[in-house]
Amino acid sequence: MNKRVSVCLAIVFVCFGAIPALAQNAALVGTVRDSQQALIPNAMVTLQNLDTSVEFNSTTNELGNYEFPTVRPGNYSVRVELSGFRRFVQNVVLAVNQRGRVDATLQVGDISAEVTVQETTTVVQTESSALGDVVHSRDLVNIPLNGRFFLDLALMTAGTVVPSTNTRTFLATPSGIGISGINASGTREDSTNYLFDGINLSDMVQNQITFQPNIESIQEFKVQTNAFSAEYGRNAGIIVNGISKQGTNSFHGSAFEYLRNEKLDAKNFFDRPDLPIPAFKRNVFGYSIGGPIVKGKTFFFHSYEGRQGREVTTINTQVPTAAERATVTNPVIQKMLALVPAANSGNRFAGTVPRKRGLNQFTGRIDHSFSSRDVFFGNFISNRDSRTEPTLQQQNLPLPGYGDYRPAERYLLSLGETHIFSPTLTNEFRAGANRVHIQFVPDVLGKLNPLDFGLTTGSPVFPNILVSGVMNFGGIEPFPQGRGDTAFQYNDTLSWIHGRHSLKFGGEFRRFRNNNFSTATGGRITFPSLAAFLSGNPSSSIQTQLPVTNSLRVSAFDTFVQDDFKVTNRLTWNLGLRWEYNGVPSDVHNRLANF
Repeated sequence: MNKRVSVCLAIVFVCFGAIPALAQNAALVGTVRDSQQALIPNAMVTLQNLDTSVEFNSTTNELGNYEFPTVRPGNYSVRVELSGFRRFVQNVVLAVNQRGRVDATLQVGDISAEVTVQETTTVVQTESSALGDVVHSRDLVNIPLNGRFFLDLALMTAGTVVPSTNTRTFLATPSGIGISGINASGTREDSTNYLFDGINLSDMVQNQITFQPNIESIQEFKVQTNAFSAEYGRNAGIIVNGISKQGTNSFHGSAFEYLRNEKLDAKNFFDRPDLPIPAFKRNVFGYSIGGPIVKGKTFFFHSYEGRQGREVTTINTQVPTAAERATVTNPVIQKMLALVPAANSGNRFAGTVPRKRGLNQFTGRIDHSFSSRDVFFGNFISNRDSRTEPTLQQQNLPLPGYGDYRPAERYLLSLGETHIFSPTLTNEFRAGANRVHIQFVPDVLGKLNPLDFGLTTGSPVFPNILVSGVMNFGGIEPFPQGRGDTAFQYNDTLSWIHGRHSLKFGGEFRRFRNNNFSTATGGRITFPSLAAFLSGNPSSSIQTQLPVTNSLRVSAFDTFVQDDFKVTNRLTWNLGLRWEYNGVPSDVHNRLANF
């Protein structure tokens, strides 16, 4: 791969390390005036989280402006105080990656008196040109959602579609772990950037979502479709930006079990009325609990979700008839015919074979407030899933018993610390890791020895036997194989409020580790026709003798500057520059060259 440097707008001031460091949070700005609309400097502004009682403090500058550049999305109370004026109080709801505004008008009077705006405000975003839709926790819980995967709700955003269609497959996709991507705004599904708690949740090899956090653990997510700030980069498509749920000052929990099967399902338009619905069973179950460890300071949230799915795959494949079997004299083919089921419908084998899916996901989050100037969080998700395929997947001529087993382990770690140096200077640091380890194990491994069939391939794995246009059985050509990939991420963003300017400087460093392996596979023997197979005359043979492994490493670095310039009270300019560098991959065994 050639060395590639991509420049977005221009090369700018370089500081350490960011895809979006603060983009999973929210910001609140406002202007404080008196009843005569005169600007009020030096007013004390307090922002309190209504769920955790954690407070943040700021003061208005000489223009009467205040800003909280990085706060967790949620329910807040805004309190403005200044001697000689009545206290101003208003509740506000802040969403992920939202830059909201709450202006305050102070009335002359005793500070012990209070002017309270009773209605909770859902802020209309007028401070940024970014476009997108937010899906809140209440929507995740209340909207009927077949399969209970949050990414399905992203399809409510205008211009988004699912990449492929299906009917009654387990959990909406063959993989059993939810849809792996979405098409939006004319871009491919592998152009979408997935973020969770500020850490990239995209599979570095396939560029799809690594896994979907369960909806009990998600506070909200935003689908951003256009006009991104300079904080965002890497991908050309939309951004799906989620945050995990945290504990509050009260204990809350849930337990659930969802059942779906063929007894409860109705037939779809294409089902034959004289045939029963194929066997289908799906169980989704779990729990969640969250609350305080130390009220007002330390909180926890934990969830578990398990999934079990069973369905069937229909097979209708041509096989040799009894009369055709009787003509075989080749001893190797005679032994192979024992692996092929007998015809039960003319010259075909028809039937169903079971498919299974399983998933277990655990999440755990800790939040701690050291002070009103320093807060920390850590979140860890463990997602283990398995999948059995009863037939060969690369050909449409399957026979039962020649599929594979696919166990996978997927993890996400997110750590973050926010420090407020002064009312005008805030820093946020993020570190995390995204890992996936998956294996593809053929059913014939350890069960069929090629030597027992007179095949001296040099591999312990039985080969794939393809009879063109007729049937396909045996091993799977590229299997066994697997990969273990880890992406480490470190980013930092500094926010500075200066007069009418709200500036952000940030950057990110990423380190990718890609380990692939493929053992000495059985290869493939191809026969051009059924007659050629019965006579033992193949047309081609493919064999991989040696194990194939690689251990690739690559680094990437991004940096940006963003300025939200308040030109007037009714006009804000969003200005930004971003620079990205993607390094040259290297192999730890020095087996990769770049010419």
